[in-house]
Amino acid sequence: KEIVGKIKTRQIKKDKNGLEYLLLRLTTNESIFVFPQNHL
Repeated sequence: KEIVGKIKTRQIKKDKNGLEYLLLRLTTNESIFVFPQNHL
């Protein structure tokens, strides 16, 4: 799925365990959560 160019906002957030993740909000109003690979 192609999302390049559709990202509206990018925020670094922390979950309840204190792990940082990336919250991407797209122009289509979708939200995508991206966790760093080493936390999976």
